[in-house]
Amino acid sequence: FDFFFKKDTKAALQRLENGLQNQPSQPELLITLVDLSTRASNDKNLYTDLQARLSKAREGFPQHQQLQYIQAFLSAQQAALSEKLDPVQAEAALTQYEALYDRYSTPQYALETAQIARQLQHLDKAHVLIDRALAKSPDMTQESRLLRLKGDLWLEAGASDLDAGRWTENLLKAQQTYERLAPHADLLVYPERVQFFYNLGLLAYTEGRASFNNSASEALTHFNRAARYYTQAGRLFDQLNMINAPLQQDLAKVYEMQGMVYQRQNDTYKAREAFQQACELRLESSCKRLQSE
Repeated sequence: FDFFFKKDTKAALQRLENGLQNQPSQPELLITLVDLSTRASNDKNLYTDLQARLSKAREGFPQHQQLQYIQAFLSAQQAALSEKLDPVQAEAALTQYEALYDRYSTPQYALETAQIARQLQHLDKAHVLIDRALAKSPDMTQESRLLRLKGDLWLEAGASDLDAGRWTENLLKAQQTYERLAPHADLLVYPERVQFFYNLGLLAYTEGRASFNNSASEALTHFNRAARYYTQAGRLFDQLNMINAPLQQDLAKVYEMQGMVYQRQNDTYKAREAFQQACELRLESSCKRLQSE
């Protein structure tokens, strides 16, 4: 590891291979070799060779937990080597992860197994795995990651509804799951937190659009929530001195919808203020509304 992190990958791997010459199936050396090799290369032949070596090692250490894990991990990495997921290799990884989780039912293994199931669009299986892990009362960090993935699964199932502006049961379940996580969102790593608040904003915006024609006041409540969530996501970007243009456009659309609600309520001042906010974020349709007044 010392050689590897000093950017001397060749020396690091050579030292491991030297040790494995005398002990070709030594678990810790082999696990480290797989770890460092896969960080340094996407060569398919290398991955095939590593799989063969792991299989041989597991014959001598069938109960070795980390050997079992690294083999499942390697299969998942192999499945994603190309731009398009290799479904055969991914199914092999899923089988290995399921066997690992059945033997060692940890929240982390549940999460990784569910992620592979999600990639294969086995969403029901992913939900079952997450629910099993949540039922065992994991610590808050583990629970936050499980809830985030569960919310993502519901959101993925409702993707076509999002595009059409429909508010459906899948989207409601996504929202309810995310809201369970909201008090502990700080436990998510930075990119996950940004995506989390963005997803909540998107859901609130969609719920507002769906209720706009039936109840202006209800729609406004949802649009206000969407604005808060999008703003929270934007603040995270601000901390990195970054501007996220797509996020700004989504926030602008929320402001525009707020303006349309205020127009319906004959509140000219608030409507103009909302359209002005949207225009400042370069939403052309709101700028035109202001110009036409």
